[in-house]
Amino acid sequence: MPGKSNEYEKFYEKAWDPSVFGTSTCGDSGAKGGMEKCTLYSPSEFDSASLLVRTVADMAGAQLDINSDKDKLKTLSEKNPCNAPYLETKGGDIIFSRLAISTHIARMNPGCGLLGSSPFEEAKVNEWMAWCSSSFLPHVKEAVYPILGQGGKVDTKKFNEGVKQAKEHAKVLDTYLKGKQYLVGSKITLADLYLANSMTLSFQTIFDAGFRKAMPNMAKWFETITATPSFVKRFGIIKACAKALKPFDGSAAPAKKAAAKADDDDLDLFGDDDGDDGEAAKKIAAAAKAKGTKKPKKVVIA
Repeated sequence: MPGKSNEYEKFYEKAWDPSVFGTSTCGDSGAKGGMEKCTLYSPSEFDSASLLVRTVADMAGAQLDINSDKDKLKTLSEKNPCNAPYLETKGGDIIFSRLAISTHIARMNPGCGLLGSSPFEEAKVNEWMAWCSSSFLPHVKEAVYPILGQGGKVDTKKFNEGVKQAKEHAKVLDTYLKGKQYLVGSKITLADLYLANSMTLSFQTIFDAGFRKAMPNMAKWFETITATPSFVKRFGIIKACAKALKPFDGSAAPAKKAAAKADDDDLDLFGDDDGDDGEAAKKIAAAAKAKGTKKPKKVVIA
C-alpha cells in the first residue's frame, strides 16, 4: 500500500537523521567540538590502501595521524589476521582492512555523505563495494599481476580469461552507470572512491583507449572520480593506458633477497586486504624513501 510505504520511509529517514537521536546513532563518536582523532599505521605513504583511507579522511574531515613505526606494525601484524593499514581509535581499539577503516571514518561524520543520505543509499554503497571485492578484483588480478611480472611463469590461458572476465564485469558497471554521474545518489560516496581505487591498475594496463571508448559511461565516471581534488591530492594524476600491456614472465627476472616481514606488510597493489604484496608498489616506496629530506612532489601514477 502506497500510504503505508511512505510512512515506513519517513520512519527510517527519521531514524537516520542524526539531529533526532544524536550523531552516535550513525557511528560518530558523539563528541562535540571535533571528531575523534585516530592513528593510521601504514608501512608507506604510497600504499594504495592507505591512500584510500587518507582520501576518505580528508573528505570526512577526520583527524588522522600517520605512523610507520616498523616495530608497531610488526606487532599489529602478528595480532591481526590481515595486513596493514591498521587504524587505532582513541580508545586503543584496532580496525584492519581498508574497507572497514574507510567505512568507520566515514561514519564518524555522517554529514559528509560518503555513506549516502539514507539507509537505502548506504546499502547501495555497501553493495557496490562488495561487488568490487568479490566479483571484479579476483578476475582482474589474473590479468594485472602477470603484466607486472608477478606470479612466475605466465599462464596465457589464465591471463586471457582474466582479461576477458575483467572486461565483462566492466560492461556491467558501464550499463549501470548510464545516465548517472555517481554510483549512488547525486554525490560522491565511499563506493565511488573504493571502486576507482580498485580499478586504477585496470585502466593503466588492460582497459585501453579502444575499450574505454566502447564503455563511455564507466570511462567518464572514472575520470570524474579520479579528478576529484581530494583524490588527486593523495593519488596524483591517474593516466590510463593508450594500448593494453602484455604479460611479463617474472620467473625470468634475477632472484632477490626476500624482505623481512616487517617491511613486507602491505604494499598491496590493489589494497584489497588479502595479503598479496606488490613488488611494483615496493619499488615506488623505496624510490620515495631514497629522496631523503627533499620536499615530495605530486605523484603522477601512469
